Amino acid sequence: MNELSDLPLPLSPRFLSDLNYATSLHARQLLKGAKVPYISHLYSVAALVMDAGGTEAELTAAILHGAVEDQGGVPILFSCSTPSIASAIALKSSSFI
Repeated sequence: MNELSDLPLPLSPRFLSDLNYATSLHARQLLKGAKVPYISHLYSVAALVMDAGGTEAELTAAILHGAVEDQGGVPILFSCSTPSIASAIALKSSSFI
């Protein structure tokens, strides 16, 4: 048996909801200058966060940072996540730097 199958999924239903939200929000968006789905960038950032031992809040920020940058800014972000995660993304997003 795969040793990973013995472990519980270390992510909450809230994270899974935010992951689904980000996927649907960016479903028709491509990376700028490429024919690659934009969501692949968010998944890649999230993978880096997980590999580095990031928290679920940091993982959620990785998945949702595109909401601020490309899909409506802070208002859309606050509608999909907790205020603390939304604030962290807004403070670190390239749209606000």
